[in-house]
Amino acid sequence: MPTYSRIKPGHLLGERWFAKAALGTHADAYIHYLTERGYARETVECYFMSVAHFVHWISQQDIAFFDISEAIIDRFLYGHLPHCRCAPQCRRTRTDVRAAVKHFSAMLDDARPQQQTPGIPAVIAAELANFRRHLVEVRGLCESTWTVRGRFQASCRLDG
Repeated sequence: MPTYSRIKPGHLLGERWFAKAALGTHADAYIHYLTERGYARETVECYFMSVAHFVHWISQQDIAFFDISEAIIDRFLYGHLPHCRCAPQCRRTRTDVRAAVKHFSAMLDDARPQQQTPGIPAVIAAELANFRRHLVEVRGLCESTWTVRGRFQASCRLDG
């Protein structure tokens, strides 16, 4: 498994932004998460700086780390990025930044304990979590697609 060092000046800035937001351990975990999935060095570097920029912004906005939502991400992408004056090393390409933040969010979701849905036995909940991981990691399904599809299935079950 390849490992990447972050010795470029932009990466040092990114590490400082993670540390200032008290997320220093997440910087290395994110690099490991991407390299484990086979991303190229350039992509890992791009995504790392994109997420570091996002982490810097949420800490400036006093947004709690676990309050990150689609609305917060959109506010960053469409409100902050077009007018960003943070640092020259910051990534400002919306597609790259969105992909990087989505991966970061997926990494955090994998680390959080899965909440059990009421009425579903633990064995079935574990199987659903494994299936969700398969859909995301193997089949390439976006988190938002999985969430919407799950809600749709639940509403069909309630209606029928």
